[in-house]
Amino acid sequence: MSLSKSELKAACKLLLDDFEGVLSWKWDGGGKMLTAQFSTEGQEQVGVILERHLGKKWDRKTISTAPDPIKDGDFGDLRSDQLLFTTDLEGNIRIIAAWWPWGDGQTITVRLTSSDNDSAAPVKTGFLTKLKNVFGL
Repeated sequence: MSLSKSELKAACKLLLDDFEGVLSWKWDGGGKMLTAQFSTEGQEQVGVILERHLGKKWDRKTISTAPDPIKDGDFGDLRSDQLLFTTDLEGNIRIIAAWWPWGDGQTITVRLTSSDNDSAAPVKTGFLTKLKNVFGL
């Protein structure tokens, strides 16, 4: 279950405070997440802040070693240059930051969302998963 906008902001207060003046967050109500876009020039600073607050960093090569709720979730299908930052699986809430380069070499989007740890491994529901299911892949 994803948190509401106010709940997510409260759960990520220290993280969002560190991004003050660095990123400008917008609420995506459909995806129930905060999103921010930034230039690749800021990727080192943004990456350091995410890793400091969330603790776990996954890429295409390491995602297979992630706990099942992470690698089997909607963000577990990482492509080249995509990253996933997550909190530990301890506690009731898992914070997830998806790092998505645009492919133009200039822009990156970070999507900040949550899920609870009480549920079983999330079922993938994204477009590619639905397409794979249609074709039995």
